[in-house]
Amino acid sequence: MNFLKCRSFGVKWEDEGLWNNITNYFVEVNSSAGIKCTKNTSCNPPTSICSYNSEKQNCFLDPCESVNVTVTGNGTTSKPLTVTSDFKPPKYLQVTELQESTMTIEWDKPDGLEPSCTVQNYNVTWHPPDGEKAELLSNDTETYHITGLIPCSNYTIDVLAIHDDNCKSVDRVVSQTKNK
Repeated sequence: MNFLKCRSFGVKWEDEGLWNNITNYFVEVNSSAGIKCTKNTSCNPPTSICSYNSEKQNCFLDPCESVNVTVTGNGTTSKPLTVTSDFKPPKYLQVTELQESTMTIEWDKPDGLEPSCTVQNYNVTWHPPDGEKAELLSNDTETYHITGLIPCSNYTIDVLAIHDDNCKSVDRVVSQTKNK
């Protein structure tokens, strides 16, 4: 794969004489729902390097979507290449303050996101003995203070970045509260 953005991708392939230096190829992008996009494309020998850019062809991935890309030339079809939309989790999740019954966590926003792949909200979840607790936070929040924890207990904390159309990516930290 040549590049992967949040909802677009590019692939390139080289003929290397395997397909008899043909110049016309058929690119098909399939999702679980069926054919998503098709395109006839051509290459000009002697370069024999061909490419497909989904963004230029208005063939965009849906959030959380995986597709298979195949290239057919001269009656021969490539093995499918699987491409998944690129939604990144929060980075550097860490516990920055730890007490008997509280902890503070911090994280950085995912980097390298395309404008069409923004974080809408963060969902922080933790698992005390009495079940799961969760808090939905705005997309500009990068710190959260958790209270009401049981001393000397283990907690798993997840921070989910909720992207467009409810697509989620997660980072996790495990910590233990201090003893009394």
